Amino acid sequence: NRILSVNPAFTRITGYAAEEIIGQTPKVLNSGKHPKEFYKRLWDTLLSTGSWQGEIENRRKNGEIYTEWLSINVLKGEDDAVIRHIAVFSDITDAKKAQETIERQAA
Repeated sequence: NRILSVNPAFTRITGYAAEEIIGQTPKVLNSGKHPKEFYKRLWDTLLSTGSWQGEIENRRKNGEIYTEWLSINVLKGEDDAVIRHIAVFSDITDAKKAQETIERQAA
């Protein structure tokens, strides 16, 4: 579960340059906001269905917490063995803040 490649959007969102992050595990982004059970459910779903998606809070290089919408898919080989996990995410921090403001104002 090591990071093999990233794109410029990853660098822009997380603050990590490719050369800093490649070879690391995704745990480097861990915000500490989710209990172990959250990750257990994520991995259970990923292993049983081949995909997982949802909101997750992660940490940028500068320590700032951000919310992302994350989709992870399993890539399998011909023998059905897992070759890779492919993750794609979007920073939804601003959208979450706007939603919270609207909900507060509506209450």
